[in-house]
Amino acid sequence: MLPEPKYDKYDIILDGVWLGRLNDRLARNQHVSDDQLEALRISHQVKHKLFEEAKRTQDGKRLRELAVMFEELEFLQQEAWNFEQDRKFHRWFDLPGCTCPKLDNGDRVGASDERIISTDCPAHNEDPWSPA
Repeated sequence: MLPEPKYDKYDIILDGVWLGRLNDRLARNQHVSDDQLEALRISHQVKHKLFEEAKRTQDGKRLRELAVMFEELEFLQQEAWNFEQDRKFHRWFDLPGCTCPKLDNGDRVGASDERIISTDCPAHNEDPWSPA
């Protein structure tokens, strides 16, 4: 029989499944509190659920709503890490269902908030709050 895994405050667990681990060295360097670590763990659980829904949905309007929620979640994570809130560091194009160019947009992360949007992207091709 295998021993029970030992998790610590940096591990991200959802429904008993290990999703990943927060960067403990970064947390110490950024003076992230235990409350902020909890917020980060929860934010990653929410991101996981958001991505799972994005994978399942066939509704363009819902996918655009999820894209907006993902963007807001990235701001919350920056705040919890004690970073300046800056959209140029967001990986908005990682949302499942997004067809925007990954490499071109990835090259811009941290350097520019300019975004290359595919005209056929169901997540980013129009105002997310307009009727579908």
